[in-house]
Amino acid sequence: MFNRLAAGLLAGASFAALAVPAEAGTKRPVRWNTGGAVWTTTSSEFKTFLSTGEVTDRALDAGINNSGWTAEEI
Repeated sequence: MFNRLAAGLLAGASFAALAVPAEAGTKRPVRWNTGGAVWTTTSSEFKTFLSTGEVTDRALDAGINNSGWTAEEI
């Protein structure tokens, strides 16, 4: 029984170790958590917003709305 438990823990740890590097090279610098949903915003969407004032990303728009500021104020 101990061998099965140890093998199960080792297998679970190896799957967790494989999942971590997948996010290491991501180009999505901001993650937004709203309840059960997780959205991401890329740096190019931030650059567009900061240079033109246009919000082109749903997650960024929701983040701005939840901040208490308007896009014009930012």
